[in-house]
Amino acid sequence: RGKAIAISTAVLAVVVLVAAGFAARDRVREEWYLWKLESDVEEEQIAAARALGDMRSTGAIPLLVDLAGFMVAVEHRDLWMASIDALQKIGGAAVPALITQLNAEYYGARVDAALTLSFLGACAIAAVPALQSALEDEDEFVRSHVAEALKRIQGTPDEPPR
Repeated sequence: RGKAIAISTAVLAVVVLVAAGFAARDRVREEWYLWKLESDVEEEQIAAARALGDMRSTGAIPLLVDLAGFMVAVEHRDLWMASIDALQKIGGAAVPALITQLNAEYYGARVDAALTLSFLGACAIAAVPALQSALEDEDEFVRSHVAEALKRIQGTPDEPPR
């Protein structure tokens, strides 16, 4: 009788461990890709950004916004594009971080925030007041991207929001 209890307890423990591992696998994968996103190897960062975008990882938003906003697109175009694409896939949850980025010191970060918001289309409607304020930006390039973002988010009289 004691042997049967020990075996059934061991089997139950294995079942619980397998179930816990199965339940936590997505979180473990997300943490792995978040770690890879901070790698110094650009190919790993690109793969991580793509995977996190596919996972719709809200935990990746701050890192993706930083990557998208501080990349020199010519030098790191693939990583820049992967970061913006991931933010687009994450969607509306990225809007608050992108609104904050509209006030960044570096003009490229402001441009990329406006560009990413424009790609989000109508789901970035909460960014309209911040974008309207950004129309007063000191940089003409920023202002033009902000104006385009507003058009894409709000639509024009002859075109619905995207």
